[in-house]
Amino acid sequence: MKIDTADMVSVSEANSRGVSKLVAEAEAGREWVILRANKPAAAVIGVSRLQRLRELEEREGGMGSIVTAITRMLIEHDKAKDVDEIQKHLGIPDDELIEPVTS
Repeated sequence: MKIDTADMVSVSEANSRGVSKLVAEAEAGREWVILRANKPAAAVIGVSRLQRLRELEEREGGMGSIVTAITRMLIEHDKAKDVDEIQKHLGIPDDELIEPVTS
């Protein structure tokens, strides 16, 4: 995840700017990353962005069930014997995997 340094503020700087200002800017689409001890600790984002992220998380959870079902079908019908073959059969490039597959 790439974060623009202009969108990062320390906890003390966030306090100085004021929550109202950060919230107003988040409502307008700006995303703030709050740093604690120079490490990202929290984010201030608009509700529409939060809703979109939650929708994506729900869809992602459903995708796991779909992938499991496809995997079972491929193995049951002798179209694939291992994860590498399933990946190839589905046309998923290595760089799109969440975790690289190692044989």
